[in-house]
Amino acid sequence: MGDQCRLLGSLATTRFLTSLSFEVQPADPILLAGVVGILWVVALAACYFPARRAARTDPMVALRCE
Repeated sequence: MGDQCRLLGSLATTRFLTSLSFEVQPADPILLAGVVGILWVVALAACYFPARRAARTDPMVALRCE
């Protein structure tokens, strides 16, 4: 039942978002590439900033806290 509800919800959301878009096709390659690019940049930032902060931490300080 859960998968069926998700499927119906995604179809309803797709129709709603399609009605909001003006002169944009749902499978527009430029739009899809832009969305993929934005998600890629966000994912990269979500990994980079915590890793940079962890790299600046002294390992002995981190070990002493445990």
